Amino acid sequence: MLAFLPVALVIMLAPGPDFAVITRQTIVNGRRHGLVTSFGVSAGLLVHTTAAVLGLSALLATSATLFTVVKLAGAAYLVFLGVRAIWEARRPGTEPALVADGEHPAEVESVEPYLVAFRQGALTNVLNPKVAIMFLSLLPQFVDPHAGLPVWVQTVELAALFIGLNQLWFLLYTTALGRAGDAVHQDSVRRWFDRVSGAVFIGLGLRVALDR
Repeated sequence: MLAFLPVALVIMLAPGPDFAVITRQTIVNGRRHGLVTSFGVSAGLLVHTTAAVLGLSALLATSATLFTVVKLAGAAYLVFLGVRAIWEARRPGTEPALVADGEHPAEVESVEPYLVAFRQGALTNVLNPKVAIMFLSLLPQFVDPHAGLPVWVQTVELAALFIGLNQLWFLLYTTALGRAGDAVHQDSVRRWFDRVSGAVFIGLGLRVALDR
């Protein structure tokens, strides 16, 4: 585990689709939405952990057809998020005033926006085949078959450590970023940010689609 920690930290800090979707939710909708999105990412990582233990990640790694299907689904979802963000930039500014913790009053009373945020985080992670391949190729390097514990138990322990650290990082990140998010709710700034984040999502989707 001590050898695994620095490797996990490098992977966590590398920007990718998960980082992008959490950033947009935090800046546009507030810290709570960003944090809920990060919980969705953690749920996606649990799916990848289960797949690695059951051998499904190995199937994904060896099947070009399955890899392509998951890859294109993930790419299409990222492009969809990007197009929707750019479309939202066309809307007139009707954002209500923020309450003290950086959330919209109407959204605090409604669960649905949080479900949307959670779903975005989970789908972005689950539909990224590179995460599955990463789990399959990375975790076994730190598993010792002679350590006295079953391999699957060690795999789950390493995955749990990674997910916990990842969630802690996103907790700190969304808290810090949420403090700077109020300025985005000015209409002109929000439209600019929507266009930029939409272009980023589309670019990430194209990059995922072109991955081999």
